[in-house]
Amino acid sequence: MRALLTVSLALSLVFAPLGAEAAKQKSVAEAQLARARVLLSDLVPNAPAELATIDLGASPQPGSSRLVTREEMVAALPEGVDAQALKLPASVRVVRKARKLTPAEIEKMTRESIAAVGVPRNGTLAAARPRATVTVPAGWESVRVEMPKPPRKTGRHLTTATLVLLEGETVLARVPVPVELTLPKSAAVPDVKKGSKLQLLIERSGIEIKATVSAAADADVGEEVPVMFENRTVINARLVSKDPPSAVEAP
Repeated sequence: MRALLTVSLALSLVFAPLGAEAAKQKSVAEAQLARARVLLSDLVPNAPAELATIDLGASPQPGSSRLVTREEMVAALPEGVDAQALKLPASVRVVRKARKLTPAEIEKMTRESIAAVGVPRNGTLAAARPRATVTVPAGWESVRVEMPKPPRKTGRHLTTATLVLLEGETVLARVPVPVELTLPKSAAVPDVKKGSKLQLLIERSGIEIKATVSAAADADVGEEVPVMFENRTVINARLVSKDPPSAVEAP
């Protein structure tokens, strides 16, 4: 009996600290955020207005968390602020809110985003085929779409559009979406054909020089193209307009 009591006492001494530590971990406050940065007011709701927007760093990615300690909060306070008066918590576990986007939601967002900007080369969106549900950070404020310029061809073209979820100017997530485009006959024709005359603008030391040059290759607006002067000198230029055809000297 005495041996059993001795073993029980030993076990209680070993596991008591573990139990206390577990209870301590459970008691840590948690803040769920839907923004890219952690502010003092997220962790200290009663923080004065002049301190509420103090930046405590980046929010964690969805599926992970970040422990912000009292020491970190104190270090971020302006000089002269009484930290004890704020009643800062010992620590707060920050969890980033996430949102699951279903294929149907992604398709809708893709169609709306492409409709807002149009398909390059006067094409049309035939289909958007997201493959699976995607988990992204919550809290985006706007969505834009990025799409590579289609090749000079007619008919069906498979490519990938990218939905960019933004909080202000901060990119929260990029979601690739396979899409199918239909390109008209005009898509196979370059904006400016080789040999076409262009109005070229050159800026040197604050002086603007204009000249008529010839395109030495086919090109589309936004692309660089070699251009030739009447004396056969060739330089690179960036096509800025189709009608009238005009370009600026490439840097």
